[in-house]
Amino acid sequence: MKSASWLLLLFSLPTNRNTERVAVWRRLKKMGAVQIKTSTYLLPDEPAFPDTFAGAALVIVADEGTLGAPAVLDESALPGRSSTI
Repeated sequence: MKSASWLLLLFSLPTNRNTERVAVWRRLKKMGAVQIKTSTYLLPDEPAFPDTFAGAALVIVADEGTLGAPAVLDESALPGRSSTI
């Protein structure tokens, strides 16, 4: 069984940018991202999603926001999980 990998997006927008924050939320929701907590989203690491996340990242930066370091999370690296081939 192949372990799942996930794309993680962390960002922040200035507090006075509510319209932009909602626009980013809608964009991420439309692409099927799962919101973990405020400004923290996950998507499966599938071929189409990195470009989609990159598009959202460009919008965030254009709206004077900041991004955390991009990350790909591998489920097999979680405690109590083992990867099988």
